[in-house]
Amino acid sequence: MRILFLHEVNYKTKPIFEMHEFPEYLSRQGHEVAFMHFPEGSKVLVPNQRKSVQVEKYRRLQKGASIRLYTPVASFSSSPFGRIFAAVRAYWWIRNVVREFRPDVLVTYAVPTYGWQAIIACRQLGVPIAYRAIDVSHQIRKTAFAPLVSLAERFVIKNADLVIANSPAMHERCQRFRPRLSVICPPIISATHWTVGSRVRRRKQIVFLGSFFRFSGLQEFVHQFAIGSSNDIKLVLAGAGEDFNKIRKIVNELGLSDRVEMPGWIDFSDIGSLLQESSVAVNPMRKLPVTEYALPNKVLQYLLAGLPTVSTRLLGLESYFGSDPACSLYFEETPAQVASRALEILEEKPIVGKCEVMSEFEETKALHTFENALGDLL
Repeated sequence: MRILFLHEVNYKTKPIFEMHEFPEYLSRQGHEVAFMHFPEGSKVLVPNQRKSVQVEKYRRLQKGASIRLYTPVASFSSSPFGRIFAAVRAYWWIRNVVREFRPDVLVTYAVPTYGWQAIIACRQLGVPIAYRAIDVSHQIRKTAFAPLVSLAERFVIKNADLVIANSPAMHERCQRFRPRLSVICPPIISATHWTVGSRVRRRKQIVFLGSFFRFSGLQEFVHQFAIGSSNDIKLVLAGAGEDFNKIRKIVNELGLSDRVEMPGWIDFSDIGSLLQESSVAVNPMRKLPVTEYALPNKVLQYLLAGLPTVSTRLLGLESYFGSDPACSLYFEETPAQVASRALEILEEKPIVGKCEVMSEFEETKALHTFENALGDLL
C-alpha cells in the first residue's frame, strides 16, 4: 500500500510515540509511506516559488525504514499566527501532497490544523481517509479556539471513512458521534529500540516518564511524596513540558532537590536503563475529560519493563487492564493517592506477574491489526 499520514506536530522533534512507530514499521514491511507534519517550534520557513511543501527521506526509529517527510513551506510555525495560517493553507498543501504521492489511503492524527481539510480534499480526490483517534483534541491545550477545535473533531469523526481507535474506551466515545465504521487497534510498544545496560534496580526509586502537562498531576504528587517519603527514597521525573519549571520550583521549595532528579527529556534508547534501575513507576494524571480516554504510552513502557505501576483510574487504561490483576497495575483516584500507593509498594516489593494484555501491543500483532484495518478500508 501507499500510505500517507498527517499530524499537526513536528515529526523531527516530538518525543517518539506511535505516530513515528506505525509509519516506520509499515515502511520496513515494504509499504510506501509518507508523512506530512507541522514544523512547530522551528524557524519560519522561506517560501519556495515552485512548491508548497518540501520533501525529504527521513526516519527516526526503525533501521531499514525510510519515509517521505513533507514539510509545508511558509508555515510561520514559530509565531502564534502559525496555526491559523497553517489551517487556512492546509487544504491546498494536502491536495498538492496527495497529487504528488498518490496514496492508496490517508491516515490523519490531525484535527483542526489538517484534519477537516484532509477530509474535504480526500472526498474531492477520491482517496479513502481514516482517522486515528488517540486523544480528545479540543481539551489538550487551553485556548479560546477550543469550541472550534471540538467542532472540527466531530466533523472528522463523522466524515472519515474509518475511525481507528487506540482503546475500547476511545472506540466507545467515537461511536457516540459515529455509530459505524470504527475499529480498535492498540498502539505498538516495543523494547527492541532500548539500550538496556547492566544496571540493576535501585532498592527505592520511583520513576515518572513523559510530558509535564498542566493535567499531569505532578504538583499534587510531589507534595504528597514530600510528606510521605523517607530520605532514602529517590524520585526521577524524566521529561519536559508546560509545567516543568513550576514542578522544579516546587521541588526546590520543599527541600527535595537532593532526592528528586529532573533530567529533562532522555534519549529514547535510554528508556530501558532508566526503567531497569527503578522500583516503581507512576502516572498521576488528574481525572479530567482530556485524560479519561488517554492511553499513556509511559504506562505501557513501564509494564513492558516489568515495573509495578500506579496510575489514576482512567477509562482508557481500565478498558485494557482493568480485569488483569497479573499486570501489577494499581489504580487510585487522585495524584496524591498515587504517591501514597507507590510509597507503600516500595516497602511491599510485590512479585510482578505475566501481563497477558501486553501481548495486544506486541509489534507484530498491533501492526497486523493496523494493516488489516487499512486493507479492509481499501
